[in-house]
Amino acid sequence: MVLPSAWPSERVFAGGGPPIAASLHPLPSGLHAHSHDFLEVALVCGGRGVQRSARGEHGIAGGDLIVLRPGAWHAYERCERLMVYDCCIGRELIAGAAPLIAREPALAALGRRDAVARISDDAVGECRARLDDLRRGLDAGARPLALIGRLLLALDAIARALPDVDDGAPPLVAAALRLMDEALDAPWTLAGLARRLRIDRSYLARRFRAATGLPPMAWLARRRGERAAELLTATDWPIARVATAVGWPDAAHFAHRFRRAHGFAASEWRRRRPVITG
Repeated sequence: MVLPSAWPSERVFAGGGPPIAASLHPLPSGLHAHSHDFLEVALVCGGRGVQRSARGEHGIAGGDLIVLRPGAWHAYERCERLMVYDCCIGRELIAGAAPLIAREPALAALGRRDAVARISDDAVGECRARLDDLRRGLDAGARPLALIGRLLLALDAIARALPDVDDGAPPLVAAALRLMDEALDAPWTLAGLARRLRIDRSYLARRFRAATGLPPMAWLARRRGERAAELLTATDWPIARVATAVGWPDAAHFAHRFRRAHGFAASEWRRRRPVITG
């Protein structure tokens, strides 16, 4: 596997304004694998292709919505007249808006997961209109607060367009997802998770797999790998601290798990991470 190249923030965001970018890109021949330290939302406006990421390959076409958290990597391949509307938001802006975002379940879910989802034609139209409005503001040099307002309207439309919050899980599974995601460093077991939820573990395992496609501990391993990549990109923490933060404190176990999740070593990922500014 080829190690993704790192895209620094200054490659995407104009200097002097808030870290927001919105632009329409024709990608007839695709785009090589790359990682970055900002949130990216991509609306596929036309054509077709394949998006490759740590989660595998997904066929994409007009009407698909893609969400990538800071620290993620992806590539577009085997494209046929692919047209993508990108919206990128810097980590510092997301952190500053955290209290507001936390009050809106759809927006909060947008920042918790990567996603590839087909959305309705009406939702495509609304998202496209909001992104156009944001892009016009950026092109006109609108004031920062006006840009942030337009961005929030765009993110609200995008979050509502995604068909599933918490991966479309029923309340029991959604509760299990939140418990693990909010404490990745905890020594989770299926039995321990079932006890926290006061439910039979076999029943939990069946419901969890039906909703997510994975057993609970497999989902946890994938999420730990994703979070480790985020921390390696967004912080200067030693790799041992990252390993402890995601619940894999044993160095050998962490190294094995990270390579299994991403195809290369954590040290390689960090060497190629984006330059973090601000």
